[in-house]
Amino acid sequence: MSPEHDAADEQREPAAPPASPGQLLREARERAKQSLGDVAAQLNLTVTVIDALERDAYGQLPSAVFVRGYIKNYARLLGLPATDLVAQFDGQRAPDEPVNLRPRSMLPEPQQRGPLLRNLVLVLLLVAAVGGLWWLGGREFEQRGAASNDLLDRLLGSDSAP
Repeated sequence: MSPEHDAADEQREPAAPPASPGQLLREARERAKQSLGDVAAQLNLTVTVIDALERDAYGQLPSAVFVRGYIKNYARLLGLPATDLVAQFDGQRAPDEPVNLRPRSMLPEPQQRGPLLRNLVLVLLLVAAVGGLWWLGGREFEQRGAASNDLLDRLLGSDSAP
């Protein structure tokens, strides 16, 4: 290597890390001389959301699906390449947890009947048993009453007979 290359390499600064989507959006907004409020009004978002996007504070924002849309619309508003910024956002964040989707039945879920229904059935059975015994007891009383009336009629009828 020549001494000229060594001197040139020493004078170069280390490469700066690439700007984040939030930094690029903030710089473009400032170049366009727009305030956070102006951008928020044009995108129908709050100033808090715009500020979080520019600070790359994605934890303060809703899910990644929404953040992608916010970045895409913000980039379009400022004339930046939206797909590049969204790809950069996707590359710097942790992957989403896999979603376990399962189809929902169209039938309503069966309701738990619990102890209330069981107690109601027991009370009804008890009432039916007591009612049945009362009815049977009444019939037996009528039969006894009829039998005793016959006996009385015989007794009285035989006494009154000449």
